[in-house]
Amino acid sequence: MKIGILGAGISGLSIARLLNNQYDVEILEKASIHGGIARTRDVNGIAYHTIGGHCFNSKHKDVLDFVFDNILPITEWNRIKRKSRIKFHNYEIDYPIEFSIRQIFENDKDLAQRITVDFFKAIDNGTYDNLKDWFLKKFGDTLAYEYFIPYNKKIWNRLPEEMDYSWVEDKLPVPNQESFFRGLINKSEDNMAHFEFYYPKSNNQNTFIDALAKDIIIHYNYEIESVNYNQISKKWHINNDKIYDIIINTTPINRFIATISNVPIDVQEAAKKLKVNGISNVLWKTKDTDKTWTYLPDSKYLFHRYIHIGSFSDRPTGMQYLKL
Repeated sequence: MKIGILGAGISGLSIARLLNNQYDVEILEKASIHGGIARTRDVNGIAYHTIGGHCFNSKHKDVLDFVFDNILPITEWNRIKRKSRIKFHNYEIDYPIEFSIRQIFENDKDLAQRITVDFFKAIDNGTYDNLKDWFLKKFGDTLAYEYFIPYNKKIWNRLPEEMDYSWVEDKLPVPNQESFFRGLINKSEDNMAHFEFYYPKSNNQNTFIDALAKDIIIHYNYEIESVNYNQISKKWHINNDKIYDIIINTTPINRFIATISNVPIDVQEAAKKLKVNGISNVLWKTKDTDKTWTYLPDSKYLFHRYIHIGSFSDRPTGMQYLKL
């Protein structure tokens, strides 16, 4: 069976590595190099993540085993404990915010008290109209309006009431009343799935990306213009050039649908309505820090996060990103 994978980003490369030993697999990539948005650029010897601050971890053991046993050995990674902060009003507190109410109390007693009262007053009935409603019912009015709603408005570039709560479900630590109260009297530990992560010892994410692409057939500078399915041969034809039994798409779905023949009109129109929210990074140098990243919910800042990429290494560089 011949399988064509569209796109040589992390998803396309991972699928190719998983299937390569059993099937005839190749990737079609429009760029001149693999890695997609995760690939870094070199700036005076510093790895510049142009989109996002990419690192690796998974709560699934089979994913960790796949990477460490087959792609890049664990000895080639730095294991880093996340130390995240939040620039909240004019001071910094630990992340996650719901376990840092004691630190807020040290700076603003009235706000800390309102957060606490509202959290215990919140009624979570398990049904949510949208993301804003989810924040209000999970965290109470004050914490929702002071942090979660403005921060998520920045990162998604749209109002939380226009979004479904599934975007953040299982991505945030959500305390119950007991764990929230425990955080008021004791320092609670960050035990989320990504409280620690891995970054290549080479100080460059491309080390992992290049290892992932090893032994994979990749056709670079290949722009997909047409995708057709032949009902007689039961084969997929790409640009009337490549023929596959199966194709797997990892490219933007709206662009991909536009290349397929005989797509129903309603599907084409739905694809055109899909929203894109881009991310840009600004690379800059600062003093060394042991923090891994800092969140900025305040709307007066254009960017929503500092990423202290220099802390991902055992040889700190003092480099950071502003994530826009």
